[in-house]
Amino acid sequence: MKWTTALITILLFSSICFSSSASMLVPAVVSDGEGQMIRLQVEIRNGTGLIYTTTSPLVGIDTQTSERTAVSVGIARAGGDIRDYDAFLTMDAGEAKQVDGPSAGAAMALLASSALTGKRIRRDFTITGTIDERGNIGPVGGVSSKVEAASKNNITIIAVPSTNDVFEKIMLGALRGKFNITIIEVSQIEEAERIAFSQEGTLPEITPPRPPSKISGLKPYNYSCNGCNLDVFAAVAEKVYEDANKTVEDISSGKQNGYDDVIQILNNGVADSGEMLKNGYYYTAANNAFLTLVDARVLQGTNITRRELGLFLSETGRCIDSLKRPTMTKENMELVAGGDLRAVWARQKLVKVREMELNISNQEAMLYVYREALYAMGWCDVAKELYSAAERVGGEGIDEGLLRGFAESKVREAKEAYASAPGIGSDTETHLNGAEYALNSSFYVAAVLDSNYVLGFAEAERFSGMSEAEVFGRAERLSSTQGKRMWPALFYAHSRFYWDTQGPAGVGSVLRLGSMAEKMDEDLERVDYLLRHPENAPQPSQVPQTSASEEGNRVNEALVILVILLSVLLVVSAVLNIVVFTSMKNALKTKGITESAKRIMRMRKRRG
Repeated sequence: MKWTTALITILLFSSICFSSSASMLVPAVVSDGEGQMIRLQVEIRNGTGLIYTTTSPLVGIDTQTSERTAVSVGIARAGGDIRDYDAFLTMDAGEAKQVDGPSAGAAMALLASSALTGKRIRRDFTITGTIDERGNIGPVGGVSSKVEAASKNNITIIAVPSTNDVFEKIMLGALRGKFNITIIEVSQIEEAERIAFSQEGTLPEITPPRPPSKISGLKPYNYSCNGCNLDVFAAVAEKVYEDANKTVEDISSGKQNGYDDVIQILNNGVADSGEMLKNGYYYTAANNAFLTLVDARVLQGTNITRRELGLFLSETGRCIDSLKRPTMTKENMELVAGGDLRAVWARQKLVKVREMELNISNQEAMLYVYREALYAMGWCDVAKELYSAAERVGGEGIDEGLLRGFAESKVREAKEAYASAPGIGSDTETHLNGAEYALNSSFYVAAVLDSNYVLGFAEAERFSGMSEAEVFGRAERLSSTQGKRMWPALFYAHSRFYWDTQGPAGVGSVLRLGSMAEKMDEDLERVDYLLRHPENAPQPSQVPQTSASEEGNRVNEALVILVILLSVLLVVSAVLNIVVFTSMKNALKTKGITESAKRIMRMRKRRG
């Protein structure tokens, strides 16, 4: 009887005190940007749903926030409920003092499931990726550094978040070849489990992510602005499309081993651009073709060397310097301003790229810098096309200087809007910088248009706090509006594209693009009025400034002239020294001869 009671007590105690743990090496990026493997352990015990985390190293708020979601998903995958368990998470991060970020979420979920089920995670496997309540694995940063760290720690398989971003896929292909490691894209925790719990030495078959399907059923877009150069812009868009199509065709006919999924996405991108162009979404087509062209050229340059990159940057600089701005007229004003903006973006991007070039440490960084340089070259090419089209349109020149005061007011307004709505993103900051650069370069219409970008996005942000009915009502109205001038008409069409193809998911884009088009329509009408009534033009508040590049060029020219003058002075000084020295030498020589002659005459007289 005593033995029976003791056995029952032991069984009850063991069921109450369930405890099991699992651990694995997980990649992380430390403060200096280097990848590092961290030993992560999850212990599961009977409890009430509490999560305990070690305090050394310090664990940041993003990691803490992701822990509960990850453990909950892992326990659910094992058939349990987090409310019945407590989890204890420990990390061995070596010398790292702090660990932060949600990228270990997928690993935590696998470990929680492993601890509860007893299934062992294979030692040659690791994973990086966030996780949400539904088990979806999301994107993370620093993948290249994490892959490198994994390869140096005898990891042969790493699971990464699935992506349809072409550049990221190109990077993954480059990393596979460089580190001889198997990289598998996963989008769900179930896919990660199939790999993690499989036998070492095997490679489970995971269905690769499907590339975005081609656009179909796109409704034709009809513009209402007549004589606003839409046909001219359509020709520019077609040129960009043709360049993208030719480049992708060349890639498809060549040998790009390991990049079949990338090539399929590129082909779909070109096909989509053609469909957009055919149905009148000219800006949408040009933008999509431009991005596809950049990605295609990155794929062509996966083995680019530092020397080749330097030569390409020099070529890009020559392209920008060779741009010839046509006379701005009432008829071609928007085409010239569009060229001005792309010239500004190209110049600003090239400056940043040259700074990034100094810090290139590996081939992945080289590819990233090359892609950024391709944007600069692409904008330069489009600027040339817009300038050339504006030249053909022609017309009687206008005094753009009348618009300086108005442009100043729009840039100030954009600055205030950006300061009051910091959540509108870094892309908006780029356009604000572009507006300021354009203003200081005396590109006043361009400054107004880039300010409209900032103001439109700030306006859209204001609607994010309103009711769903108000948000959808405004989005529907904007997507149905017709622009009166070229750029507003193009961007209203762009917003309509998102409304028709993405539905509720595209409302944010509709609001931003539509609000921007609305601002452009208002301000271009104001520009027309000021050019017709210059007496009403706002007075500029400051003296026109030269742009940073112009100022730099002037300083360089002054330095060159100074060096030339100093060189001339040195030469003249040397010549004078030679002349003086020779004269003194001859004088001394002559004096010496005269003295010698006198001594000889005196000696002869004595002898006589």
